[in-house]
Amino acid sequence: MRLSRHSAAWIFPALAIPLIGATFSTASFAADSASSRKDFPCSDCLFFPPIDPAKPAPLLVVLHGDAPGGKKPLVERDSAPFVKEAHERGIAVFAPRCPKDQGCHVGSYWQWTEGDPPAWLDKQIEIIRKDVSIDPDRIWIAGWSGGASFLGYRYPSLAGRYAAVIFAGGGMPPASPSCPPCSPPAYFLVGDKNPLHHLAKDLRTNIQACTSDVTWDLLPGKEHGGEWRTLGRPEKVVEMLDWLAKHPQNCPTKSIAPPSAPSAAKFSPSVAIDVPNDPPHNVSAKPPPTPEKSASCVFSRSTDHESPRLLVGAMVVVGISFSRFRRMQKRLDS
Repeated sequence: MRLSRHSAAWIFPALAIPLIGATFSTASFAADSASSRKDFPCSDCLFFPPIDPAKPAPLLVVLHGDAPGGKKPLVERDSAPFVKEAHERGIAVFAPRCPKDQGCHVGSYWQWTEGDPPAWLDKQIEIIRKDVSIDPDRIWIAGWSGGASFLGYRYPSLAGRYAAVIFAGGGMPPASPSCPPCSPPAYFLVGDKNPLHHLAKDLRTNIQACTSDVTWDLLPGKEHGGEWRTLGRPEKVVEMLDWLAKHPQNCPTKSIAPPSAPSAAKFSPSVAIDVPNDPPHNVSAKPPPTPEKSASCVFSRSTDHESPRLLVGAMVVVGISFSRFRRMQKRLDS
């Protein structure tokens, strides 16, 4: 994806400062990896079957956040908070890896613009339904971080595919402000100290114009790491699963996805969790103006993974700026 000079001017300095205090670990989650089917129904995907495969079971699709450094997505880690509690309730869980061979080059759902992402997800679900009995009226979808932003951007296309949607630690306004004929209910789990919180708020405003069935689970004082730690609490996951259970499909189901995916140029670079080194360069359209941001947003980073190298980079940037300031001050004094 091409970024304007104006966008790049603030994105890349912002990447020099990591999200302080965010700890992402699978140690606190009790996902039973032994019960999962790996590489099913797609490469590097995980499927956790229900207790009774012969009985029609609900299905929860969980989209991972952005791959650290644009490398390998943390599919198992990002789905882990849901797996144990879902399994105990007879809910199957499908955790798809954003497919590189389908154009998802940097392991980031919201940056996946080649082909038809919703149709690809449809295809995987159909493969699952041929192998396991799934209740078509209780297929839900959740996204963590960049996965939530993907769902927000494509919210209109979720209608008829998923009975309800969960946005956890992310979200961005849809590509089109128009409402689908039937809008799926939405649950938000968001912290007001996430530097990109304003995008989740904009998404909520858009969805509330389409449906009144919106749950806003605000985490006061929580940044991105706080959102993740909250998602790791079993009682919070139970709360979200209970909410899903109250929302069967109320829209006519879709079996075919829209024929085309949106242009990468329409994605706001402000939602980047990790900006890749080698983004797609097949977009010639001019990107839209970058939304206004507060100073805290410009110099903050919402990320799925911390890296000590970013902290070193931040120190270098600050050191260079201070050195230039001192030289300028000496010139003025002389």
